[in-house]
Amino acid sequence: MHAFSRTFLLSALIALPACGSQTAAPAPRVTPSAPPGDVTITRCGVASDLRTGEAEGTIVNHGTEPADYIVRVEFLDASGKAVDEGQNSTEDLAPGRRVRFTASGVRAAPSGVRCRVADVGRFPRSATD
Repeated sequence: MHAFSRTFLLSALIALPACGSQTAAPAPRVTPSAPPGDVTITRCGVASDLRTGEAEGTIVNHGTEPADYIVRVEFLDASGKAVDEGQNSTEDLAPGRRVRFTASGVRAAPSGVRCRVADVGRFPRSATD
């Protein structure tokens, strides 16, 4: 399966539970296989144009082979409750390389919004080729 198809499929699986269901089932969890420190949020706030949550960060491949990443970020209110989420992905990140990402929510964010990395999926390229 091509990496793009796999990334699209995984993105769809993460978003699927939010589509038309009255019973709130937990979103499927992408198995976190990235070493600690691969993903860091560097800025969290409210996007000035749409007033949605917006997180900026970096992904660093600390592994020994190129990898695809899917990052899901949760946006939290003052009490720590997740009120929205956003995600981003990158493909074929070489070992030791760094890339910046932005993840945006779709709902209006409360003032003082906080961000946390909810899930990281790391897929070595040798497994996706």
